[in-house]
Amino acid sequence: MRRRQKDETKRNKRGALAALSIRLGLLTLALWLLGMGALTLGTAQSVLLAMDDAADQIPARFWDGEEALVQAAGEDAVPGELDYLVLTSISNTYAAVGDFNTKFYLAAGVLSPYRDVEVPLQTGVVYWDETGNVIQASGDYVCFRYVTSEVWETRQPAQADGYAWLDLSDEGDSRYDAIRGQYSELFGEFSVLGGGFCDILRLEGWFDGSRFEPVRISGASASDLMTGSGSYGVEDDFTFVRWPLQAEGGLGEAQSTPLGELDAQGRIRWQEICDVAGELQLEGELVTIYGVNPKMELYDPGGPLTWQGERYHSLLTLLKGRREQLAEYSDYGADRYSLLDAVLLRRAAAYEEPEDGQPVVQALFALRGSPLLIAMEFLRNTYLVTFAVALVAFLLLRRTLKRRLIDPLRAVNGSMAAGKPPMLGCDTTWADTDQLVHGYQQFQQRAQKDHDEAARLGAALAYAKSAEENRRQMVSSIAHELKTPLAVAHSYAEGLKEHIAEDKRDRYLDTILAETERMDGMVLEMLDLSRLEAGRVKLSRSEFSLEKLTREIFGKLQRAAEGKGLQVSLEFPDECLISADEGRMAQVVENFATNAVKYTTPGGHIRVWASRGVGKTVFHMANDCPPLSQEALDKVWDTFYRGDGARTGGGTGLGLAIARQIIELHGGECFARNTDTGVEFGFVL
Repeated sequence: MRRRQKDETKRNKRGALAALSIRLGLLTLALWLLGMGALTLGTAQSVLLAMDDAADQIPARFWDGEEALVQAAGEDAVPGELDYLVLTSISNTYAAVGDFNTKFYLAAGVLSPYRDVEVPLQTGVVYWDETGNVIQASGDYVCFRYVTSEVWETRQPAQADGYAWLDLSDEGDSRYDAIRGQYSELFGEFSVLGGGFCDILRLEGWFDGSRFEPVRISGASASDLMTGSGSYGVEDDFTFVRWPLQAEGGLGEAQSTPLGELDAQGRIRWQEICDVAGELQLEGELVTIYGVNPKMELYDPGGPLTWQGERYHSLLTLLKGRREQLAEYSDYGADRYSLLDAVLLRRAAAYEEPEDGQPVVQALFALRGSPLLIAMEFLRNTYLVTFAVALVAFLLLRRTLKRRLIDPLRAVNGSMAAGKPPMLGCDTTWADTDQLVHGYQQFQQRAQKDHDEAARLGAALAYAKSAEENRRQMVSSIAHELKTPLAVAHSYAEGLKEHIAEDKRDRYLDTILAETERMDGMVLEMLDLSRLEAGRVKLSRSEFSLEKLTREIFGKLQRAAEGKGLQVSLEFPDECLISADEGRMAQVVENFATNAVKYTTPGGHIRVWASRGVGKTVFHMANDCPPLSQEALDKVWDTFYRGDGARTGGGTGLGLAIARQIIELHGGECFARNTDTGVEFGFVL
């Protein structure tokens, strides 16, 4: 159990490269976050100052003039003019933070860390009259100048009979849903059923103060009235004005036509926007009016906020609910400066007389935004670029650590595990890794010397242990091999001495000579094998044809092969040139060939071939015969080993042992294996 837990602990340990990568990655990320955090906070402070400037400019930029507001609030004003002026002012109440074009001048050119974008701020505006009642507030509406149908039908230019507006705040009202669906945020207009922008309106309904409640709405685009080329527009006096394009390229004199006249001619293409006459309950007298150049506004109230511990649904609910306090605060500053959610207030007022302390109309403006989120929007590209740079720096540093620290460590660890010297190709630029690799190389060299000495002593001990056994086995084998020829020679010599069978004297002498020659050959082979095993044989290498050598040897054995009816086939790639000791290789091939002819069954087949490999030559000799047992295949290269079937065929039992020693002396190896039809011997050189 402990060993298994120990093995699991080893497997769960993190590698040095992974550990360094994690720590280096965390450090790089921390530095990047720290730098970007400091830059973001600094930018957020600048955004907050820019928001404060934008709040200061709102009253002056979008106020439509005190005198016009005072006149519109008087009794002689055109109906609905005050609402129209206020709504027009609200539609122009736009504030944004942008122009963050601080540049860093580098040698390569001008570089800015900020995106060239403009981020809008959440706004809220509420207008009050002198009695404290709300005139208008930010919301969804359409406002326009209008004339009655009677004035329209006079077909003459006309001043506006009044100003009207449509309340679009009810998103469930089908009348206004059609208008809201055609709204264009780009121009603050609404188009006519997907066509051009709506420049002319025809409405049928009733008035509720200056607010108009329509039952039918139709619209038309001024572009439909244009013929030819040039410029055009709808004027506030309810006329269509066209400036034709002259041949020389300029614009000609303005040509003005009352819209009523164009409508009577059927040139105004009215398109129905909605018709709910049968669905609404009438609350007043139906009238038909015509409007021009309508202005449309859709307002996003924003999310909820908390002010001085109280929760408000939006900026408008804050402005309407705490008008008195906020109007007083905004004069000397009670803004909420926060990098997460800043709210800035400004107040404007119109007086009938400069010394009058009670304003006729007053407005309270509110700006809201998150300087931190706006700063992040400006710095988005900077985040991406700097993160990419940090990532590249991390990868480069990791690559350097891997090449100059981890790879040498892995090389040493791998070499220690394999018991080999460390790879010399690793980068050892750093002094510590260089000392580690060279120190281990020196240690490995000393260890290799100790290992070689131990191996030598072990081999000597093994040789000493087996020498006696080998000596006994050699003596037994020699005695066994010499016993038969000595016995034959002895018996025949006794017969000659006793003058037995004088008529067979010559045959006895031939037998004695043959046996002595056999013993002489055996002794010579034993001496040859002894010299080979002792390494006292020097090779005389030369380049010769293995094919030619094999054909010459089988030429000598031709009569023996024909006597058994054997078929011999030789297959060699070209001349099959090799570099070896030709005399010794002839001895090897002759031993293989002699065995093949001797042990091939009568009428059998001997096949000899060679194959080339990468830097090596493989020699094969296969013959038809009974297969050898696994024990015979294992011992066939031993001295004095002959199978039972070999004892009747003569031989010394040393031929294959001598062949193996010669091949190994050349740096090759021998092999023997059974085939489907017999046995195959060969060598790799």
